[in-house]
Amino acid sequence: MKKTNNQRKERRKYVREKAKNSSAIEVREKRKYIRGALNDTITFTACSHTLTQGSAASLDVSQNGILFITHTPPKIGALITLKVNQQLLKRCLELEKLLQENNGEILGKAVRVVKEKDTNNYQIAVAFLKKGL
Repeated sequence: MKKTNNQRKERRKYVREKAKNSSAIEVREKRKYIRGALNDTITFTACSHTLTQGSAASLDVSQNGILFITHTPPKIGALITLKVNQQLLKRCLELEKLLQENNGEILGKAVRVVKEKDTNNYQIAVAFLKKGL
């Protein structure tokens, strides 16, 4: 059932009032694993309808994925190969035994692409692909 504009306005008004009257807003963490800071240079190749290649600066990593910044954004849903340094590759494979790895590259899928304000950079979230899933 679709909400009307009036229903949406009422809902926003209700949420704002509740936030004003609440001393703390409840935030539910959706992440399954803790992310660790990671400042490293990576290269990637994304494949959707066309190939996109670029270099990027990584921000953080977890067992499920990696977040990086780049000037050349892939499309959401694009399959991505990430070339990372051997130490990071070894660490990721130790943490996650089901991680898909191919010739020293980690396989993943772009799940979020957000343009940063005031820059030409994009934050890219990549979920690692797992064996058998």
